[in-house]
Amino acid sequence: MFNKTIIGTMSVILAGLSLAGCTNSEEKQPKPSDKGAAANFNSTGLPVVPTPITLKMMGPDDMQRSWKDLYFFKGMEEKTNVKFEFTTIPSSSYKERKNLAFASNELPDVFFMGGLDANDEMNYGTQGLLIPLDELIEKYAPTIRELLKNNPEIKRSITTPDGHIYALPQVADHPRDRFYRLFINGEWLKNLNITKLPTTTGELYQLLKDFKEKDPNGNGQADEIPLTGSNKLSYLRPILLSYFGHLSDMVEVSGDKARFVPTQPGYKNYLAFMQKLYREKLLDNEIFSQSNPQMIAKGESGKYGVMGNSLPIFGGKDKQIAPANILDNPQMPPLISEGLSKPIVPEKDVIRRGNFAITNVNKHPEATIRWLDYLYSEDGYKLAQYGIEGQSYKWSNTDPKYIEYIVPQGMLENDFKNNKVSNLGYGYANEALERKFLKPDWLGFVLNDQVKPYLPYAQKAFPLTYFKSEEAQRVNAISVDVRTFVEQMEAKIIVGQEPVEKWDEYVSTMNKMGIDELVKINQTAYDRWKSAK
Repeated sequence: MFNKTIIGTMSVILAGLSLAGCTNSEEKQPKPSDKGAAANFNSTGLPVVPTPITLKMMGPDDMQRSWKDLYFFKGMEEKTNVKFEFTTIPSSSYKERKNLAFASNELPDVFFMGGLDANDEMNYGTQGLLIPLDELIEKYAPTIRELLKNNPEIKRSITTPDGHIYALPQVADHPRDRFYRLFINGEWLKNLNITKLPTTTGELYQLLKDFKEKDPNGNGQADEIPLTGSNKLSYLRPILLSYFGHLSDMVEVSGDKARFVPTQPGYKNYLAFMQKLYREKLLDNEIFSQSNPQMIAKGESGKYGVMGNSLPIFGGKDKQIAPANILDNPQMPPLISEGLSKPIVPEKDVIRRGNFAITNVNKHPEATIRWLDYLYSEDGYKLAQYGIEGQSYKWSNTDPKYIEYIVPQGMLENDFKNNKVSNLGYGYANEALERKFLKPDWLGFVLNDQVKPYLPYAQKAFPLTYFKSEEAQRVNAISVDVRTFVEQMEAKIIVGQEPVEKWDEYVSTMNKMGIDELVKINQTAYDRWKSAK
């Protein structure tokens, strides 16, 4: 969830802070383009530069592919005359290499899908290692400028407390990506003649109990696992917490007021419910220890009744791909527990910050911002997702038309897409844009339709805010110990090693760990975000 992500970013080594005292005010300003660069530049139209230029780009990639061979970059070079020398690094070591690039001042010209967290933007932006993009956007990036104008939340979410934008986001505004979901095994529902889905936690409990006791898989063995979730408890937690009135497992905002969730009565009720499910083996008793592949293997063996995952895995792969089979396994409706009048559904943020940034070694910032601006256009999206017409894709002979990949003989379509097309670089996308290019019955559209009943109940736990450096240090200092304590107690209570009845003791311990200060800092950051223009 949002706050878990923010707390993680605060734990990044603040190596750049030590450099701040060594950076004078002149060095903090973005370096202007030289006269030759300024002359070789078109402020509108294509190509971006009359004479080709070459820049250095850094980004993470786990697919062991050559970015220079991707149709996306080939197409971008043809249209813009901007070439790149690529440094791609596996994600497992990317953060370390990224931090080293800043610490050694051996920077690329541009970070692409760069994984820059809020801390990076604040520290390296104020030091001048990342240049502010505000004026460049205003002068040379009409697509980005229009996006920010029409979506004030995006602008607030990428503007740091000093008033600058140091990195651009990727915005994936798809309904299917906004929500955590529970899927129900449709075959088990049919076998038990269950036609009404739960609307309360009490009805959910009864459904799980029926799955446990009534042999829905019909094999005569008590081997059913009623409920599980991917990524251990991290996927189930936000869903189950929402049934008790909460959107986060740390700090959330409710009625414009920040509050610490693990000391709220609803969190206690969540723990008691989860403990009951675990004790009665309605919750997968291996959920804290199993790997994701182990969970998937059990799902493909038909052992799960309800699964928290992006797709329902109830049976072999032949039952996981076709849209019709997806619809055979209904999505859990929003639920409420006793005392709540209406449900809430936690909504994930579609703004992925820190994807694109220009560094102070870049001698062509104007050309670079125009190159980046193209990513946010419809043509840029099409190029990033599908490549070059006639080379990597063609239009179908159907009505309506849709894109078909031109897959080399002997190569799987998925391998072709991953290794030759791209699927990494667009700036903005939504369902309306996808519908211009994809089959009407494409799986993603089915998933979009499934989650639309969630939209009236959707709420975000906390907006994407920035902490000032002194705030970040305090949040980090407090949160490390608090989160460790909260997660340890959650696991101990759920598995029955600690009683829920000691709740007052847990709250007293957390209050002594700086919770009030943590909430106050988050409130300040929220107020700053809300008042930003």
